[in-house]
Amino acid sequence: MKIHLQLTSADRSFIPSLKPLLQGHNVGLNDAPIGTITEVEMRATARGAKHIATTNPTLLYKLLRAEYARKKPSLDDYAGSIIERNGYEYLILNPLDHLVTTPTGNFLYKRYFSKFTDQQKWFPVPNFTWEIATPASLGSLYTKFSSASFIAVDIETIKEQLAITCSGYCGVWFDSSNNTIKFHAIVIPCTDEFMLAWIGKFNQLPAPKIMQNGKYDNAYFLRWGIPPVNWTWDTLNLFHCWYSELPKRLDFIASFILRKWEFWKDEADVPIHSEQYYRYNAKDAFTTAIAFLGLMQEMPSWARQNYQQEFPLVFPCLQAELTGLKRNESNFQKLKDQIEEAIASELQLLRSSLGEPNFNPNSPKQVVQLWKVLGSSDISSSDTPARDIVKNRHPINRFVVDRIENIRKNRKLLSSYLKDGLTLHGRILYQLNPSGTDTGRLASAESHYWCGLQIQNIPRDRTDIVYKGIFAADKEFYIGEGDYDQAESRGTAYLSGDTSLIETVNSDKDFHALNASSFFGIPYEKIVDALGDVLDKTLRDLSKRVNHGANYNMAEQVLLNTMGIENVLRARSMLRLPKNWTLLEVCRYLLAVFDKTYPIVRGPWYDKIKVDVITTHMLVGPTGWTRYCFGNPVRNKRDMNRYAAHPPQSLNAMTLNQAWLKVFYEVALPNPKDFKLCAQIHDSILFQYRVGRDDLIRSVHQCMLFDTAVVDTFGTSRILRVPVSMKAEGKTWADVKKVDWLKIAA
Repeated sequence: MKIHLQLTSADRSFIPSLKPLLQGHNVGLNDAPIGTITEVEMRATARGAKHIATTNPTLLYKLLRAEYARKKPSLDDYAGSIIERNGYEYLILNPLDHLVTTPTGNFLYKRYFSKFTDQQKWFPVPNFTWEIATPASLGSLYTKFSSASFIAVDIETIKEQLAITCSGYCGVWFDSSNNTIKFHAIVIPCTDEFMLAWIGKFNQLPAPKIMQNGKYDNAYFLRWGIPPVNWTWDTLNLFHCWYSELPKRLDFIASFILRKWEFWKDEADVPIHSEQYYRYNAKDAFTTAIAFLGLMQEMPSWARQNYQQEFPLVFPCLQAELTGLKRNESNFQKLKDQIEEAIASELQLLRSSLGEPNFNPNSPKQVVQLWKVLGSSDISSSDTPARDIVKNRHPINRFVVDRIENIRKNRKLLSSYLKDGLTLHGRILYQLNPSGTDTGRLASAESHYWCGLQIQNIPRDRTDIVYKGIFAADKEFYIGEGDYDQAESRGTAYLSGDTSLIETVNSDKDFHALNASSFFGIPYEKIVDALGDVLDKTLRDLSKRVNHGANYNMAEQVLLNTMGIENVLRARSMLRLPKNWTLLEVCRYLLAVFDKTYPIVRGPWYDKIKVDVITTHMLVGPTGWTRYCFGNPVRNKRDMNRYAAHPPQSLNAMTLNQAWLKVFYEVALPNPKDFKLCAQIHDSILFQYRVGRDDLIRSVHQCMLFDTAVVDTFGTSRILRVPVSMKAEGKTWADVKKVDWLKIAA
């Protein structure tokens, strides 16, 4: 294979990393500035090459200029695309530095180059045919699509009225008699109730439906009362179950799965209800269909097994995110007023103290200039570690930095969680996404309806701020919550096989207090009394921070940044460590006491994780959930941190997801008038139940109890059952209280 590389001067130092990927092929390269496309093609012709790979953004722009002059294209958008011109194929690539600066770069370059060097392995792309459905043609199109083997579905929407503007369908017909596959896409404009009704009819066709992030489409279909049947496949979830560390956008999936395919998302920038707009919608549906078939052809069995665990979660997630929670308007307004008053008071105090009436604590530039005034000209950032350093250099600095941090924290609260447009019809909505993390844990975001918030990351209640009070139970309902106790620490214990940690997590005593006693040689009775009340909150909190840092494989500098200088100084004093020890030496000591107490965790278990990733590129959990790993935990500390955190986080996520499904099918669906599934929050399930239906609390509790066989570092299998704490009887989320099981009727 003869290939011409049109690079840039910035690529030169990374060419040695590229050479192993093109061994055995006749490759020429040029990195001179580009004048015209013709001169590039002349260079390729001189080498006898009809295949041109380029990292040059100028060349990409010239290739697309006639069609997309309105927008400068991005290499990242078009990476993996093949553009045909004058008998040449142009393969668009990201800059060569991706080969060494990203863990996925080498993998993607090798795959994309195979579009030239191994063309036969790729799923063939059929011709794109489409049409706009009209009232006169809908009947015959409906008959045709009734015989489809699969139907890919995609909608376009507008924010105003949360409306569907059109719905695209790509039928896939398998003909076993001649072993062929046919594709055809149509678009139904959603311009009136008649066309909306036809969209509903197409959604009811029995063929399995394929979507890309179908929760979005279904949120709008459900809003307009036209839900589809047999939504079985989703390309976003499929790809996440195969390569969770790669992007899951449809354009990326298409470039990854299809050889002769070109990025098309720029085509969306056209007037609504124009022919070009409908063509874009049809192309989305068509791309979803062929990407699905390409995925089915190539995905390994372990990725399909992942899909069987992940995809069912979309249904309870969709129900929960469209149910949301009612907002307590009185509490909301009181809290908003309280925050605004606090900001104004702190800002006035800060500005008057500095003698600068226009000082902006949110401006990094102004804050860094302030550091110079405070004797910290060596600090050039305004981030959290930088503020921590400045704060601990002088009491005056502490006063100033505390004001800045309070203002920033409260402004964040206002802008993210107390903003206008948060609700729809008085309810706070959100998304719950099974494909949002590498571990399988649900992720959250604002609602598909352009409102709401990230429900899993709301601020913790503070002494002066009770944020959960704005989430209210519906009339005649209470809020309840089932929470796994120390789930990740239990997972770490059982996965590692550290018997000391297993004994600690299974003890009836306070976990963090036991750790404090083991770490620092303080009798347990001096930390927690016989009634379970914490006597030494500072020491218990210190052990909690150390345990968290060690479990996430933090080095001493990261632990220092996480704990903060003040807490590390307090640890040095409390533990009577040498006063001449630096903060990093204190952090090193704290991590060492964890390793001494639980030697298996960061020893043999972490070694096993490294071996698994290096030799197989995979981490497989007790439920069979498998993560493909692109990073190198031996060479890269950040990669090791991610992979060390994965097993317990994923085990916890899989347990919670199983409970989530069980609550959905065994409690929510059978009791639609008395139970509302609300959200998955970290280690808990949030729900509402009708007043008087305390039996539903017990049902949730039973659904959350699972026995999981866990094999440790040394091959020993144990049964892990994570205890569940229940809270209930909350008229707001802030009001929930621990349940006394003796008072609950069986």
